[in-house]
Amino acid sequence: MTTKASVAEKLCTQDIVEMRSRNGNAQQVIQLVTKIMADNIEQPPRAEVLAEILCVSPRTLNRRLERAGVSFQKILNDVRRQRSRYYLTETRVPITEISKCMGYSDCSNFIKAFRRWEGCTPRTYRTIHSGEKTGRVLSQ
Repeated sequence: MTTKASVAEKLCTQDIVEMRSRNGNAQQVIQLVTKIMADNIEQPPRAEVLAEILCVSPRTLNRRLERAGVSFQKILNDVRRQRSRYYLTETRVPITEISKCMGYSDCSNFIKAFRRWEGCTPRTYRTIHSGEKTGRVLSQ
């Protein structure tokens, strides 16, 4: 059931997002999208859902991201890349588990994506970059 308060809140949120966009503050939109993606990395929201959260149409969200020189997929890949690098160097979580945490249903797709990002497999990256660090367990 939609209440007057929730409708008003949604309208205010939409006004804020539009005002920021008109003022050329695309960086804030990117930061907000990145945060939402990072908070939901195991099951990242589709562009349509993300647009709804931001109270804009999917096309408007896409245009704003394009104006800033990024895309929905690029932001998702950047979040996955950063989080993967952290897990590989700072924990001893198995690569298969990291791939699941990054939202990949198939570990081989994660390995291909990681190789594209870093130029090596996750196992090689872990070996090169973890050095003498002690293993920590992933907490979620």
